[in-house]
Amino acid sequence: MVPAIRVEFGLSIKSSTKYIVTATNEYGCKTSDSISITVSTETLLDVPNAFAPGNGPNNTFKLVKKGIAKLNYFRIFNRWGNKVYESTDIDAGWDGTYKGVAQPYDVYVYEVEAVTSAGRTFTKAGNITLIR
Repeated sequence: MVPAIRVEFGLSIKSSTKYIVTATNEYGCKTSDSISITVSTETLLDVPNAFAPGNGPNNTFKLVKKGIAKLNYFRIFNRWGNKVYESTDIDAGWDGTYKGVAQPYDVYVYEVEAVTSAGRTFTKAGNITLIR
């Protein structure tokens, strides 16, 4: 078994690049490997498919965001089509309540529209499962 070697360079990578590492052991045997790092400045947005309100790490249902974006709307509806949550704050999230009442375990529908810092429109609709 080959031992794992961890190397930390403390670099801040600002552009895509390829690193090549060559190693030689005490017997003169050489090996090399490479890794390509791709840097993207594009904003990334995603939506989870389940959450469990409470005190844990997934206690609110909100967008997962990397980068800068402006939220036009984030709406959540129950199975009867009643809007139980709406926000234009991209960092806010639904805590699983409606009018102060905890909502039951169920599947809810969401719709999202945001605009990234590059001017691209992000729209998505889907289901979220509230787990109690």
